[in-house]
Amino acid sequence: MNTIKITSRDNKHLKAVSKLLSSARFRKETGLFAVEGLRLCMDAAETGMELETLFYTPTAYKKNKDSIDGLFGKAESCYEVDDAVFAKTADTQSPQGVLCVIRQRPLTMEPKQNGKYIAIEDIQDPSNLGAIARTAEALGADGLVLSAGCCDVYNSKAQRAAMGALFRLPMRIVEDFSGFLKTASIPSFAAVPDSTATPITECDFSSGAIVLVGNEGNGLKNETISLCTHTITIPMKGRAESLNASAAATILLYEMLKQGTTNEVVVTLS
Repeated sequence: MNTIKITSRDNKHLKAVSKLLSSARFRKETGLFAVEGLRLCMDAAETGMELETLFYTPTAYKKNKDSIDGLFGKAESCYEVDDAVFAKTADTQSPQGVLCVIRQRPLTMEPKQNGKYIAIEDIQDPSNLGAIARTAEALGADGLVLSAGCCDVYNSKAQRAAMGALFRLPMRIVEDFSGFLKTASIPSFAAVPDSTATPITECDFSSGAIVLVGNEGNGLKNETISLCTHTITIPMKGRAESLNASAAATILLYEMLKQGTTNEVVVTLS
């Protein structure tokens, strides 16, 4: 594929990349998003995401020629960007010199009977969102449900934290949990820091479950809790009153997904 060289930060394509990295509104308007790093770009291509544009530096090409050559056939257009110019465009401290602009995929997952899902309400930290998605995929959740008040799933920090899970995990964004929970017809479990709620270790998830986790600062809204068929809690010792949203979601996912499976759930740390 023929490539065009870019040597100025004023290039219109790089300006668009900067806007995709910084603006959720622009991502929504264009239906595009940007991810940086060779591994993420290759993961997107291998998953079947539509790569609109590939940007790479001469230095990155020398180090990863075969891998970047493989991306040439996946992207609609390719640009070689001066190393210094790329560094000023990227949103990481140590850019790898590879970046792709990708078309967003529809987030219209339909719940299935006896499925097991994690639902998150108004999560604001992209790193938390990405970490939850990564854990959900790793442990075998059937999907991720997000309230419309959550941060953007196409935020670059969320994408990096998810390590490709947001390319693959079935997802749905809902304006109102009430409609989704009624349609799903699956037992729903509101995770709350309440000692009167059922301990997570005593819950029965065998007939499917939607476990809901709330905002980092405020937890689940009262109206959301009232929609759920059960309230559950993670028993804790010591003086901590609550857990980080992604840490709580990890424990909840593990307990939910270890039930009803004939395969051992193995967690690999990295």
